[in-house]
Amino acid sequence: MASTDDCRASERCKKDAQCTAKDGRCAVVGDQDCRQAEKCTYAGRCTAKDGDCIAARPGDCAQSDACKSLG
Repeated sequence: MASTDDCRASERCKKDAQCTAKDGRCAVVGDQDCRQAEKCTYAGRCTAKDGDCIAARPGDCAQSDACKSLG
């Protein structure tokens, strides 16, 4: 069973925002998980919804590397 510390130290946290333990597995459970992941940095997917990260607000997209480099 994974702990939140295990999840936060994992590559899945960095890339896929699965940073919090839920039912013994690493999962996306809140916006904070999304904000620390590459999904947010690169693609603006900074808001948690239904276990995934999405771009829900204009600010999510505006802060992404993709927006900064491609407009």
